[in-house]
Amino acid sequence: MSSEIAERQYRLTVIQDVVDRLRMVIDERAAAGRALPDDLAVPGAASGLLVRRERVIGSGKAAIRITEWILDAAAISKLYEGLKQAAIETGDWEDKHRITEDRGPDYSHLSVEELREQSAILAEAKAKLDALGASKPASAGLLAAAAR
Repeated sequence: MSSEIAERQYRLTVIQDVVDRLRMVIDERAAAGRALPDDLAVPGAASGLLVRRERVIGSGKAAIRITEWILDAAAISKLYEGLKQAAIETGDWEDKHRITEDRGPDYSHLSVEELREQSAILAEAKAKLDALGASKPASAGLLAAAAR
């Protein structure tokens, strides 16, 4: 048994068992929530994600008993942890988020002639933009530059 924990399949089997049992608890709570009489029905009780908690507020003759329905964050967290661990075990989990840098259009497939054509088009567009900027008042030119 002590060496089983070193086996990936054993760990996945245990994780699956725990996840299944958590799902069973949630499903049973959902069934109980759906079975509540209308006068005791609580929004979300049929989801199985809420837990009923009874509390006493005050003491002695002034004490009152209240019922609260709260989200079972612990069970949800444990369920997610099990799913994450299974994804890690199977190699489906990546902690790093890939940041892709926008480097503009890819011109690597263009010939030298096509690159020259693209360069001429860009130069013409820049000249037109510069001409437009020169014909506007200084404040409008600054606004246009800030918008780029």
